Amino acid sequence: MKAEKIIHRNQTRIKINFPYNREAIAKLRLKADSCWSRTMGAWHIPYTKEAYLQLKELFPEVETSIPLVKAETVSIDADIVQVSENKPESPAPPASNTETYIPKQVTSTRSSFEKTATHSAIEPEYNRSTIFLKIPKNETDIQFIRSFHYARRDQNNYRWTIPNMGKNLSLLLDYLQDRDISVTEHASIRIENQTENQSKPGEILVVNANRRLLKIYFSYHRDIVSLLKSIPLSRWYAEDNCWTMPYTEYGMEELHKIAGSFHLEFRVINPSTGKGVARKAKHPGYLKCPDSFVQKLKELRYSENTLKSYTDMFEEFINHYPKLNVDEIDDEKIIDFIRYLVVERKVSTSNQNQSINAIHPVGLIN
Repeated sequence: MKAEKIIHRNQTRIKINFPYNREAIAKLRLKADSCWSRTMGAWHIPYTKEAYLQLKELFPEVETSIPLVKAETVSIDADIVQVSENKPESPAPPASNTETYIPKQVTSTRSSFEKTATHSAIEPEYNRSTIFLKIPKNETDIQFIRSFHYARRDQNNYRWTIPNMGKNLSLLLDYLQDRDISVTEHASIRIENQTENQSKPGEILVVNANRRLLKIYFSYHRDIVSLLKSIPLSRWYAEDNCWTMPYTEYGMEELHKIAGSFHLEFRVINPSTGKGVARKAKHPGYLKCPDSFVQKLKELRYSENTLKSYTDMFEEFINHYPKLNVDEIDDEKIIDFIRYLVVERKVSTSNQNQSINAIHPVGLIN
């Protein structure tokens, strides 16, 4: 049985090679983090000290096949080194024998690697289409970078270029999160027709697209990314290089808390889909839809989607007259509001009709 270090789906893993054996497979399945790869035709586990120690405990005869892997892995913990020291003493085999030989200078090899990987500056830069990466040369990083499709070395500028597509940027920054990095975002990342959506240093910008989807822009910060990942249904949207999530009051409150905890300005944009003025932004004094209105809609058995749509439109209506109670809004004010939607907001005909239906569905307004 042999183990080797690999990059699989942009993750560092330990690949385990052995002839088919039911007992060995049964033991591997006991590890929740072990996986079978059809592509490689082999089992693999995380490249961590704990996983390696468990593997050695299950299969004491396992051997590594790459000297670099062995040097880095064995140097992680003194207990692993002891495994090889317990073997009977014998003359050191030639360097070509990579199956059992463990270099004596393991500690110095690891220290040199840490000095190169941790203390040297790493400078990722990116725009809308390309990621540029300046990084000290070492085989582990090179193997990871080459796992990206179409990644290539720019010899003239001494850097790597990687297409900024899919999750490439997020995967790269996650891989470098424990390193000394300086990330630069170029202004060309934004679409020319959406320059108003660019975030400024020291702020979190939230674009409330169509009052259904939130697009979150900010200068990269690993702790903010971790907090965003904890919000349900949040995801990285590579096409616009921003984070997105469905619009909810809970989501807006969490984003506001995140901005406050990092002393960042919280700015919200509510773009209009037409050429008219944008809908008024929600604020702390924003009026909620009355419970009696919602209950009436449910009694009339409106669908869930219709209920959400009518509730949202009715809230826009009552916030057009924030100082009046619902029963104080007469037909004349309703007509003025519909005229406001058509003349100033310039909403579509279907949106106009839905607003009328939302105002007059249950007889709350005569």
